[in-house]
Amino acid sequence: MSTPQLAELRKQVHKATLQINLMRQALHRADKDFEETGTVTCETMEFIRSVKELLS
Repeated sequence: MSTPQLAELRKQVHKATLQINLMRQALHRADKDFEETGTVTCETMEFIRSVKELLS
């Protein structure tokens, strides 16, 4: 692979890592809410919606 190809691959991997981290954070927040209250808070739902919007 050439240097530009490696740079592009690194960029794609970084972007995918950020997306996965956002999804993990959203799931963690929803899981924590559900364990504590049996439901998901409005703040968590807003966060999940914002993550969904960012990823679409």
